Amino acid sequence: MEKSVLISLTILVLINVVDSIINAVVGPSLIFYILESGGTYDLYGMLTSVFFLAHMLMTPVYGHWVDTNGNKYKLPYSSSFAFGIGGSIVYVLAAAAPKGTWAMSMIFFGRILTGLGVSGRTLAYSYVATALPLDKQRNSLTLISMTRFFGMFVGPFLNVLVAEIDFTVSLGSRFVLPINLLNAPGLLVMLGEGTLWVMMYLFLEDPPPKEVKRFSTVEPVKIKGWKQIWLAMTEPRLALPLANMFVMGFAFQLYGVGLAPAGNHLFGWEPVQISYVAALNSSVIILAMIFQLLASLVNAPDNLLIQLGNLCFFIGGIGTYLFWKEGTSVVLFLAPMALVYFGYPWLSPANRSKYTRAVYSIPELEGSHGVMQSLLTQTFALSGFLGPTFNASFVLRTPQEIDSSSDPHELTFLAWYIPVLSSIMILVGFYEEYFMGGKEEEVSGDAEKTAATEESALVRKSSVKRRRSSAITIDENFSTGFEVDRRLSAEVSLTCQDVGVSLPFDTSEEAKFRNYLLECQKELNSLITIVEKDVEME
Repeated sequence: MEKSVLISLTILVLINVVDSIINAVVGPSLIFYILESGGTYDLYGMLTSVFFLAHMLMTPVYGHWVDTNGNKYKLPYSSSFAFGIGGSIVYVLAAAAPKGTWAMSMIFFGRILTGLGVSGRTLAYSYVATALPLDKQRNSLTLISMTRFFGMFVGPFLNVLVAEIDFTVSLGSRFVLPINLLNAPGLLVMLGEGTLWVMMYLFLEDPPPKEVKRFSTVEPVKIKGWKQIWLAMTEPRLALPLANMFVMGFAFQLYGVGLAPAGNHLFGWEPVQISYVAALNSSVIILAMIFQLLASLVNAPDNLLIQLGNLCFFIGGIGTYLFWKEGTSVVLFLAPMALVYFGYPWLSPANRSKYTRAVYSIPELEGSHGVMQSLLTQTFALSGFLGPTFNASFVLRTPQEIDSSSDPHELTFLAWYIPVLSSIMILVGFYEEYFMGGKEEEVSGDAEKTAATEESALVRKSSVKRRRSSAITIDENFSTGFEVDRRLSAEVSLTCQDVGVSLPFDTSEEAKFRNYLLECQKELNSLITIVEKDVEME
């Protein structure tokens, strides 16, 4: 690996580490800042949804930017940092505004700018996809993904220091800005973003422009229209993973928006204690990833992993409603949430793998694999947009509601949507696998390795036809945009206020599938090289 690329990867890792540390401080204090500024639970959910909306809309903009500017990353990254710094300034200054409409408007605007900024962090995935050869991308992407967990462990210690901040900045008698544990995280964001901006500008080296093949045996295929794509999505093989993705993301938002207010009401937890729980949840996810990796090593099928993940959501969802109530213990409060977090790494990558292979198995979607992968990511993003508002407005109960009623539960009966929808996913999954032929054939390249006979010409003709069909698929599955969407579809936001932690490990079936496509790509490149030499000789 070249020294410049190694330095650039180090910068990307540092960006991830610093970002994760900052988010571990901002996330736990946000609900308290909103309530102190005159907001409500409803506004808290809406603000979180707006953050996800800005993130969702801006992510493809950054991708298109680097695709059309010659693979230059410094300006898009600079814009990302500028948005982050601007959002943090507004976020901090909101403490000086009159409580109510003015303060909440400023916090909303600040979080929108922050969402526009953090979406630029997905550029790290596209950078690796263009700067490194395919055989070296997996390790680098895994390292970048795993470094986000580091901040969740450092966050609690930094929160202890932030909790001690309490001073006032005055400019005359008309402007008084309090700086305390609620808005001080915004100052940390400004400092971190500014430092990263300088480091990125000095040390990040742009990868070479994307190579355009001057010769290809593959005829261009017209992208299918949206009508055909929507019709294809009625296929159970596609509809079920999309539904699983939405249900999983939607349910996960309850814990992102509900942990801080419920923990504060039941146990008096402040941002420091909330960040400790976030660190615990990170540990649970890492443990689950280890078990998921071991399951992949023994070739556990995707359907089994998906069912195990849904089972964790089912049991954890029931326990959440039953044990999130007055008089509960800390262990009973945390256990259901930990079980849901434990199920996420089983469910998310396996669901992505199943969906990707299902798209590959439908000939009508040839040439639309990138669009279909983007739809999976957008489905997950849609759950992140709708989930916080729904959970904060209709599932979470305010302390006033609880104290004035005989019902001790922190959640309304609507919290049962988690076990109900998870049980539906389990039943439909069993039905698809055992009654609809949901077991997919194992991908193998043996069909291409046919021994020569008297009919070799016919075999070769059929083989070439298959290669031409799969070449488009190969290009799509290893494209920069596809890799970004693939990583984003397996992200988990631990606080609902950050860009998320990508689960880095592929399932065994997904690894086999991508290795198969990689071998097909090598064969295709060999054929292209041979034909190019023939053309040059002519």
